[in-house]
Amino acid sequence: MPAPTTDYAWYPETITDALPSVTYTGGMHASELAAVGRFIDWEAGEPDDPSLEMIDLTFEVDEVVDSQGDLTMLEGATILVHISIDWSADPDRVAEELLALDDVALFLNHVGPEPWPPPEWVIVFDSAFLGDVHDDGAVTWPVVEAIVADNLGNAHPEIDASTLDELRAAATEERTIDIPAD
Repeated sequence: MPAPTTDYAWYPETITDALPSVTYTGGMHASELAAVGRFIDWEAGEPDDPSLEMIDLTFEVDEVVDSQGDLTMLEGATILVHISIDWSADPDRVAEELLALDDVALFLNHVGPEPWPPPEWVIVFDSAFLGDVHDDGAVTWPVVEAIVADNLGNAHPEIDASTLDELRAAATEERTIDIPAD
């Protein structure tokens, strides 16, 4: 998949700046849910844009690391995660590679007006905030690494959580970040 661009009005400077416990000026949040689990199934989805493909992945939530409000009821449940990919990418291959990952950490926002807890989600900032959780608790961020490689002059977000324990610790610290005025 091509790396997303970082041309948003505001963009988290670091991985942990995208946690739900972080508030930006004006009460905005980069994500609503940070969870660890695994993809267990997929099907083709309906893209919003004709230049994209969509895959809908069933995600089994093992742990809610951080959330806006109490979303711990999702632990042990499954949710649907929509991922848009470039039309030139092979949706079968992308889905199979995501299913082949063991545990992943996802930063998510819910989709549409849904019942609580919302059953449908998207990975924030063009699916950038997806971490591959290894057996020893290390987390690598392959999409973030691709973004940084493609944007050397503006290498964000910085990877400031390379273990699941670091991510959990950062989630306990509520912070507010000012968005600089243009």
